[in-house]
Amino acid sequence: MIQQMTFLRLLISGILAILYVRCYSQYSEVELVRKIDSFQIEQDEFYDTGLFPSKRTWSFSSKPVEDNTIFFTASIISTLRTLGDKLDKENRETANSMISKASIVYSKYKNRNGGVTYNFWQTVSPDLPFPNGSKLISNERMRLPDDFDTTILIALSQEENDSSDMLIRERMITYSGRKNRDDTRLITLSEYQDLKAYETWFGKDMPQAFDLCVMSNVLLYVIGRGFELNEYDSATVSLVKQMIMNNDHILRTSDVSFHSNSPALILYHVARLIAANSQGHFDEMKEKVIADLMSLIEEVENEVEKVMILSSLRRLGHETPNEINFEKLKVDVRTFSFFSVNPFNMSKGESRYLPSVSWVCEAYNWALVLELIVLKKQ
Repeated sequence: MIQQMTFLRLLISGILAILYVRCYSQYSEVELVRKIDSFQIEQDEFYDTGLFPSKRTWSFSSKPVEDNTIFFTASIISTLRTLGDKLDKENRETANSMISKASIVYSKYKNRNGGVTYNFWQTVSPDLPFPNGSKLISNERMRLPDDFDTTILIALSQEENDSSDMLIRERMITYSGRKNRDDTRLITLSEYQDLKAYETWFGKDMPQAFDLCVMSNVLLYVIGRGFELNEYDSATVSLVKQMIMNNDHILRTSDVSFHSNSPALILYHVARLIAANSQGHFDEMKEKVIADLMSLIEEVENEVEKVMILSSLRRLGHETPNEINFEKLKVDVRTFSFFSVNPFNMSKGESRYLPSVSWVCEAYNWALVLELIVLKKQ
């Protein structure tokens, strides 16, 4: 009798959980997985098979153009890998299919000299920077160096591999300890100038910056792969904590995250790092991050940002009754820019007056919604 009652309670709880998630989301998990899958390229003249499309817009122009950056594909696939066994069987099979298709195209973004790092854009000829851009900006001089963020996201989107992970790790350390590091102009707040944290680019003479989102992703990789922390890891841990505890992500957002000028977006990255760290490196700032997220819920106007806030709170074990306006979400997923870049901000002091470039990837915005729904289900 007791076993029957226990089974009945579990059955009722399961049904209520399904109904709750369904009512909460207005989208089922399978609908979201299929929606994301529908964006992945099968055959296209511009996009390679396996990519997820994105659009790029200059701030002075309302006409977006297609952009074949690998950033969003790697972000979507790494998100699907994180969800992993939390997905239902059918959805897991669809996710694995997307992961497999995407893995084929990564080689086109790998270091052009045979290194282990990756680039935001394709490194194979004849592709040039700013694909579908004007001749003024699509030339060899505008090529970006490989960057930490893309390299780490691609690594996170693939299965753990001791040999390749170690090569990436060695490259991170070698680059961070380069002899001319102190000669490289570092764009950051004055109080952080002397820290040996991980920078943004694997560039020779290019000015560098400390970016909270990039550093959070790098530490997510380092900690997730189980590497013992070295001096650069420790400096990065320290810098992330200082920036959060000093409220820089709220008061001086653009100074600590040049490409993700949004407190909600920064906290999404930081919360993901806190939740993944079992060693307690960030325990002292967890409650502040929760408080900051709660204060932002009523402030953000974009529903995609609200999705990231709710996911972050869920990751940190904090429940909130706030729901998403799904009618507005349907509009926002088509327009929300996960990050923007000022191509000139690393070289010119007057850069704030020059146009910036924003990227929108609807597929990734839906992946963020899927992430929230799966976390709620758990």
